[in-house]
Amino acid sequence: MELTAFAIGNAGGTARNNVCLNNGKDGIGVNEQAQPLLEGNRCEANKESGIAFRGNAGGTARKNVCRNNDSYGIFLDYDVKPVLEDNFSDKTKQESALFGCLVLIFLLAVIAALVWYFFFF
Repeated sequence: MELTAFAIGNAGGTARNNVCLNNGKDGIGVNEQAQPLLEGNRCEANKESGIAFRGNAGGTARKNVCRNNDSYGIFLDYDVKPVLEDNFSDKTKQESALFGCLVLIFLLAVIAALVWYFFFF
């Protein structure tokens, strides 16, 4: 089965063993307050991300395979709190950019903490 799956509002439930392939946006989108279990899905060649968590979404993504997506394998917006377990992401165009941004943010936080410590103590 080829599909795009979306969980919005306060949705829960389970999306298991689906194939989300060649969609115009994300393979699976989890938005707002949704808290689904995403397990064993294959999300490939989507125009955006394989799986995207946006808004205040959460839930669990476990043992999903996300490859060859135009954006991220698994996209995490600012306020999301999903549990990510044993997922595989490969050959997506934005993975290295996301990792680079996270490293930069971490380094800036460390520098800010050191500056604060040395100037205010």
